[in-house]
Amino acid sequence: MTLNGTSTQTSTGTARGTGAAWTVSASAADFTSAAGTTETVVRTISAPNLTITPGAVTAAAGADVVTGITADPLVMYTSSQALISLPVRTKERTT
Repeated sequence: MTLNGTSTQTSTGTARGTGAAWTVSASAADFTSAAGTTETVVRTISAPNLTITPGAVTAAAGADVVTGITADPLVMYTSSQALISLPVRTKERTT
């Protein structure tokens, strides 16, 4: 997914049923303006000056609970890094 301004609500899911850990990763490119007729100087905002805040993580109807999912604000870099993650889950047993 590529975001180029204001983000909208997105969703992701897994139907693996394994309880395996997963991560949503993010990276950003430096923002660079093009020199034009009014502004003749190229200006750059480097990726580490950008922050992404994922917001609330909610479970869809019929999905597993979202306990343990982390989604904290993240300073962006040009290399991929974890944005939202869920550690390995231990499946409950009924005896």
